[in-house]
Amino acid sequence: MTNSTGPVVAVVVPLDEQTNDDKFDLTSHKTARRNVKLIVVFAVIVTITVIFAVVLGLTIRDKGEDEKHPPVYPIITNDSYRLPTDVTPINYNITLQVFLGVSVAFTEDQPTFHFNGSVEITFRCETSTAFLLLHQHMGKLQVAQVSDVRLADAAAAGTESSVVRVVDRQLFPVHDMIGFYLDDYLVPGHEYTFTLEFWSTPQTTPSLSGLYPSSYVDSNGTERYIAVTQMAATLAREVFPCWDESHFRATFQLTVVHDENTIALSNTEIALQRRHSSGWLSTTFMPTVKMSTYLVAVVVCNFNYIEEVSLHGSVVRIFARDEWLEAADYSLQAALRILPYFEHKYQHMYPMRKLDMVAVPEFYYGGMENWGLIIYKESKLFYSSEQHTVKEKRSTTQLISHELAHQWFGNLVTMDWWNDVWLSEGITSYVEYQGANEQLPDLAMWDYFIIGDLQTAMIFDSPSTNSVILNITQSTVSSNVYNRMVYEKGSALLRMISYLVGEDVLEGALRDYLDRHAWSAAVTDDLWTALQKSIDEQGISLDIKAVMKVWTEQAGYPYITVERTDDFFILTQEYFMDKATFVQPLEQRAAEMLSDSAAVYVNTEPARLYTVPLFIASPKNPNNYTIYWLTDKSLQVPVTELAGGADDWLIVNAHAAGYYRVHYADAELQKIVDHLKTDVTVFDAKTRAQLICDVSFLAGAGVVEQVRILKVTEFLHVETAYLTWHMVQEALAYIDLMLSSRSAHAQFTEYIREKVRHFYTSAAGFHYQPDDSDFTTLTRSYATAIACDSNMSECVDSALDIFTNWTREGAVGRIPMDYRETVYCTAAGHGDEHQVAYIWHHATSADSVEKQRMMKALGCSRNATIINRYLELAAENDTFSYADAYNVFAYVSKYDSGRRLAWQFIAEHFEPLFLKFGTSNLANIVSHVTRGFNTVEDLDEVRNVSARFAEQPMVFDSSIHTTTANIAYMTQNEEPLTNFLNSNT
Repeated sequence: MTNSTGPVVAVVVPLDEQTNDDKFDLTSHKTARRNVKLIVVFAVIVTITVIFAVVLGLTIRDKGEDEKHPPVYPIITNDSYRLPTDVTPINYNITLQVFLGVSVAFTEDQPTFHFNGSVEITFRCETSTAFLLLHQHMGKLQVAQVSDVRLADAAAAGTESSVVRVVDRQLFPVHDMIGFYLDDYLVPGHEYTFTLEFWSTPQTTPSLSGLYPSSYVDSNGTERYIAVTQMAATLAREVFPCWDESHFRATFQLTVVHDENTIALSNTEIALQRRHSSGWLSTTFMPTVKMSTYLVAVVVCNFNYIEEVSLHGSVVRIFARDEWLEAADYSLQAALRILPYFEHKYQHMYPMRKLDMVAVPEFYYGGMENWGLIIYKESKLFYSSEQHTVKEKRSTTQLISHELAHQWFGNLVTMDWWNDVWLSEGITSYVEYQGANEQLPDLAMWDYFIIGDLQTAMIFDSPSTNSVILNITQSTVSSNVYNRMVYEKGSALLRMISYLVGEDVLEGALRDYLDRHAWSAAVTDDLWTALQKSIDEQGISLDIKAVMKVWTEQAGYPYITVERTDDFFILTQEYFMDKATFVQPLEQRAAEMLSDSAAVYVNTEPARLYTVPLFIASPKNPNNYTIYWLTDKSLQVPVTELAGGADDWLIVNAHAAGYYRVHYADAELQKIVDHLKTDVTVFDAKTRAQLICDVSFLAGAGVVEQVRILKVTEFLHVETAYLTWHMVQEALAYIDLMLSSRSAHAQFTEYIREKVRHFYTSAAGFHYQPDDSDFTTLTRSYATAIACDSNMSECVDSALDIFTNWTREGAVGRIPMDYRETVYCTAAGHGDEHQVAYIWHHATSADSVEKQRMMKALGCSRNATIINRYLELAAENDTFSYADAYNVFAYVSKYDSGRRLAWQFIAEHFEPLFLKFGTSNLANIVSHVTRGFNTVEDLDEVRNVSARFAEQPMVFDSSIHTTTANIAYMTQNEEPLTNFLNSNT
C-alpha cells in the first residue's frame, strides 16, 4: 500500500531526557539563593561576550571572510521510505546480552525474555550532511544512549575537531527510522564512528522475527529455552539500530553475552570467550565478510552437533537437540556434496571458514540462508530411511540445496532493493534443482520441477497476484514478498530461458552475473545484461530484456489457442483469466495467500501482449522442438511447414518449456490423444503432464468444458510415468469430489481403476526390494496408492496381506515407509474387525510411534460406528492434542460417507466444538467437511444449521458460498460427465 504524501508525525526526544549527567539537585533555599547570584553574574559575562562576538563577526565580514552557517537538515515525509545514501556503513561492532530466563535471574521490571546491548558503527561520509538517518523498530527496540560522532582516523582522534556533537534525535515511526541531528557537517571521504545503546521492549504476543525466544521439551521432560534470529526481510532493525536496506553491505563483529550453560552461534567462528562470575559467558566472534543486515544471525541454545570438513576446507556442522541428531547424517552428507558442486559450477569459493546448519523447533520459514549460520525448522531438515519417505527425502534435499545456493545468489550478490527479490529467490529456486539433482541423480529432479515449481506457480498466478518484479514503496517489507511469484514463477521463467538459449548459455550468464556483482547489489537489468553477453557470444540473435520485460513486470500469463485451417495453423495468445470460483482447492489457497499482499504488490495495469517463444514439436521433428515467435496477437504458420498430412498432430509447448498454457481446438486435441493411445512415448512425460494440466485449468477457467478433462485421459491405460499420473490425480480431484455423492462415482472409480491397471502392473505392485532405487520406490508407491484407492482387488488384497503379516510379527520396519500410508488406509477401509481394532489402538495411544499415520488411516474407514466414535474422541479434551483433534475432521473427510457423518456430528455438537476450536478453526473444519456438498438439499441443510447458530455466521459463510458454487458446477457438468463415464466403462 502506497503511503499518502505529507509530513510524518515524528516523536522528538530531547537529548536532555536521555541522560542524567547534566542534572543536579538544589538541596536547600540557601543554595538556591547563592546559585541565583551566580547565574546573574554569569548572564552579564555572557552578554558582554555575545556583544564582542557580534562586533568581531561584523569586522570579519567586513574583511570579506565567509560566515559559518548552522547546518540545514532534511525534511522526512511519508514518501521518504528509502534511506539517503550520503553515508555508507562500513562495520558494526555489536554486543548483545540475551536473557533467556533459565538460570540467569531476571529483574523485576523485565520478567520475560529480553535483550540489551550496544552497537558501535563505523561509516563513511559520501556527501556532506549533518543528519544521520537509520532504522530502528519502534515497537521492539528502544535506543537509550547515543554518543557523539567521532572521526575514525586515528591521527585525528582526541582532537576537538574530530568530534561532531549529536544535538537532537527524532523518531519517524511510519518508516521505522530514527534520525540524529549533528551540530556540524560531516566531511565527504572521511570515516566516522558513533555508538548507540539499546534494549528490547517486552512483547505481549509471540513473534518469530528479530531475536526471539523458543522452547522445547527434551528427552528427560525438561523444558529448554533457546534464542533465535530471523532478520529477513527488514527485521534486523528489531535487534539493533542499523542501515537496514539490502544494498548497504558492511562487516559485523558480534559479542553475545549469554547464560554460561548455553552456547552461542553466529555467522563466523569464535574469536574468544570470557566467563563472568555472575553466571554470564561472553562469546566474541570473528568479523564477518561484507554482507547485508538481513543475513546477520545469532542462536543461543544447548544443542550438540556433528561435523565434517568440506572438499575445500570449510567445517560443516549440524546443530540440533540430541533426539534429532540421530537423523542428521544424511543432511550433513548432502551439504558436503552440494557445497563443492556449486563452488565448481559457479567458480566462486564459499568464502566462510565454517558452515553451521542449526535446526530449531520454531521457525517461520523452512530455512534461512544466513552466511555461515543457516537456520532451519527442525521438522524440515532431517531424513532417515527408517522414519521418512522418498518424497520427504527429496523435499529435505531441495531445502538444503536452496539454502546453499543462496550463498551465491542472495549472499554474494544481493538485490539492490526488495523489488528485485526474485534475483535472490527466483534464481535460487531454479539452481536448487541443480544441487538436488547432483545429490539425487536417479530421482528425475527436473521432471519434478513441473510439479514443484512450474505448475505451482501457474496455479497461483493470475491477474490478481503480484508480478515477479515487485513495486515496494514502504520501508518495512513484510513476509509477503516471499511468495509463489517471486520463487516458483521466477524459477519457471529461468527454465524457459534455458530452453530458449540453452542451459550452457544460461549457466555462463549466471557466472558472469556473479563475477560482475560479487560483494555488491544488483537489479534485474544486471541479469539481462549478463544474459545478453552470453547470448551474443553464442551468435544468437535475441534481445533477452525485450522478450522478458512483460513476463517479469506483468502478473498472470497467456494461453495459446491452436486452430487449423486447410492451409495454416493459427496460433493466438489470450490473457489467462480465471473465471471459476469452484475449480480447485489449490485456488482457494491462492486467494488466502494473496489476501494480505494484494493491496501492496499487485500490478493493476491492463494486460500487455507477451513475446511468446513457442516450442513446437510435430511429426517432422518429434524428438525435438522448433522455436516460433508469437510477438503479436496471432501467428499463421503454413501446415506444410509443420505437418505432413491432415491427421498429423502438433505440440505447441514441448517439454513444458514455456510459461503458458495451450488450448487446442477439439480436433487438434483428439489427434494428440489418439496418437498417445498407440505410442505414449512419442512425447516425454513433461509434455504429457503439461497437456493434462492445461486442459484441467482451462476447464476450470471456463475456456473449455469440464468433460474435456476426462477426454484427455483416454490414453492413460498405456501411461506409466509418475509425473503424468501425479498431474492426472490433481486434474481429476475436483471431478472425483463432485461425483462422490452421485451414482456416477462408481463408474468414475471403475474408469480410474482400469486406466491405472497397467501403471500398477508395470510398477510391480507391492513387490518392493531392499535395493530399489528412490525413483522406483516413488513410482511404485504412487501406483499402489492410486490402485488401492480405486478398489483394485489385486492391490487391496496385497495390502491386507502385508498388514496382516506385520500385525502378527509386530515389526513395523517390515513395511517400507513409502507404502505405510496406503497399507494402513486400505486395512482401515477393507480390513476385518481385528485389523481395524489394531489401527484404532495405535491411533489412540499416546506412545505409538505410528500414531500420526494410524490416525490418518482411521479416517479411511467406511464404518459409521468407528467414525462417530473417532469424532467423539476428537471433541473430548483428554485423548488427542488440540492439533490432532483438529486433524481428525480432515482425516474422516477423505470419503463422502465420512464427510456426511462429520457434518451431522458438527450440527449436533456445535456448542462444545465452538468452545474447543473457536470461530476461525471451526469455520475451517466446516468448510473442509462440506466441500463436496453440491445439492439444493445440502445448501438448505447448511443454511438451517447456520440459522440455529445465527450468532456465529462466519463459521458457515464459506460453506454456503462453496456449496452454491458446487451446485452451479453440477447443473452445468453432471450430465456430460456421466454420459462420458457411461460410454467408457
